[in-house]
Amino acid sequence: TYDTIIFATPIYWYSMSALLKTFFDRITDLLKIEKDIGRKLRGKNMAVITSSNGGTLGDSFWLVFKESAEYLGMNYIQGVHTLEDQDNDSIITEFAQSIKSFS
Repeated sequence: TYDTIIFATPIYWYSMSALLKTFFDRITDLLKIEKDIGRKLRGKNMAVITSSNGGTLGDSFWLVFKESAEYLGMNYIQGVHTLEDQDNDSIITEFAQSIKSFS
């Protein structure tokens, strides 16, 4: 099993993709419907990487990930946002090193 789960999503109108939103809607049900599976998430790490064609994300964007991690008993590590048509290598490298330290 893995200790860290990294979610990746493009940004559409200041929000995660509809597919990832549906996933989060369903995964939170694990604590009520499939409790044994849901409990396996406890203590795992969560991180997020996003991408868009411009702008920055405010603190409120990351709230859904932070709160979902807390609800699921997970440790929210961090989120990072990348921009289309920019050199994101250093941002991604720093993100990867940060995530690696939790392994």
